[in-house]
Amino acid sequence: MILFTSVHLRRYPLDSDEKDFSIEGFPMKYTCEDYRQEMKLMALRKRLEEEDLSKEEKARLAEEIKKLEQEIKLA
Repeated sequence: MILFTSVHLRRYPLDSDEKDFSIEGFPMKYTCEDYRQEMKLMALRKRLEEEDLSKEEKARLAEEIKKLEQEIKLA
């Protein structure tokens, strides 16, 4: 048996720079900067998977990914 529940999200106007996607009792601010950092991290990880990279480039990308993960507290 599958039970579906509804989750109520609070949203701010589209022109607001800071969105609040709070989930009942779990406040979470999600800003444009958060989104930019996540997209940058995703692009770096994708680039790291490419086969035509030199060892130096792979090491540089890995270091940049590590720094960004620490910045956004994923590591």
